[in-house]
Order: sequence, then structure tokens, then C-alpha cells
Amino acid sequence: MYCQQCGKKNVETAAFCISCGADLHRVPSEKETAVIRINTIDDTIAAKNEEIQESGNMGPGLLFILGFLVLIYGLFYPLFQYEGIVIGIIIMVVAFLWSNRRVRQIKKLYNEIRSLEAELKGPNVQ
Repeated sequence: MYCQQCGKKNVETAAFCISCGADLHRVPSEKETAVIRINTIDDTIAAKNEEIQESGNMGPGLLFILGFLVLIYGLFYPLFQYEGIVIGIIIMVVAFLWSNRRVRQIKKLYNEIRSLEAELKGPNVQ
């Protein structure tokens, strides 16, 4: 819950703001509602940006390299030639699909951030 007077985030069960001491249960004005909405959108954007930062794409790259190495091993080591080639190709396909899924997730997060930023700049907020 955000304070309608200063915009500070408070716990949901608080009766008064921890920053300015304002009553958290009175009906907010239109301007106060806009401040609360802006703070909420800002927090959501920050959380989505953090999620993007945490979604490093190193795992699929390493898996692809592993698949490539298994494929090379299968090509040059005659005992496991066909198995190595097949397993290497399977690992590389899985790495590609995993990477593609991560890219789609990150694009979705960027689109959500753009829509939230557009909402912030909308005509209702002054």
C-alpha cells in the first residue's frame, strides 16, 4: 500500500504512513491516486527490468557448445560415431530451442515494460 500523501510504500496492514504519518485509510484525491498509480507502475517496471537482468542466456550457449563437442567427438572417434553424432545434434537442437524460448520471454518482458511506460506517459497522469 502506498501513502496517498507522500507516495511511500507501506505494509498492507499499516494504519499510518511510516514516512509522513498520514492516515492510510482515507479516500485519496485524484492527484493522490495518480501518484499511487505512478509508484505502482514504476515498481512493476523495476521488477520486470530485474527479471530481464537475472535471465542470463549463458545456459543455452554452454549446452550448444557441449552438443558441438559431442558431435565432433562422434565424427572423429569411430567407436561411438553414430551415437555421438545423433546425441550431439539432439543436444544442439535442445540448446537452440531453449535459447529461442528465453529470447521470446525477454521480448515479452520488454513489451510489457513499453506498455507500462506508455501508460505512465498517458493523458490521465498529470
